[in-house]
Amino acid sequence: MPLNRDERLFLTSSYLEKSDEALLDAAFLLERRPGLSARCSYEAAYYLTIALFVSHGLEVPRTHEGVNHRLYEFFVRDVKNITAELAKTLGRLETHRNIAQYSPTKKITTEIAAEDLQKARAYHGEVKKIVLERLETI
Repeated sequence: MPLNRDERLFLTSSYLEKSDEALLDAAFLLERRPGLSARCSYEAAYYLTIALFVSHGLEVPRTHEGVNHRLYEFFVRDVKNITAELAKTLGRLETHRNIAQYSPTKKITTEIAAEDLQKARAYHGEVKKIVLERLETI
């Protein structure tokens, strides 16, 4: 069942807030807990991507893989307002998030977490503009 205007505005704003918070957490945790910082960098990009879907009235995929696929399918291929290179950021951040969260032997260094934070900030800057522009038209 499609969301009405008020529901879309509320959910989009909620996901934007979660994304902003995760980005702040990633910066705060960078030197203290680089693995958690990398996870937060991914969360910031992920929640922002969900905000992007909701703002456009799209159904949110149930899996992280589905989110990546829908991002390419709709925003890179069809609408063409996100570059393929920018869209790849989400998958790259997810790779490090998976290492940090699930690997018992691999570790995320401060350097890797810093690169992830930089990528998440760049992704955030570009995609948030699209979401905010969309919010003006809902």
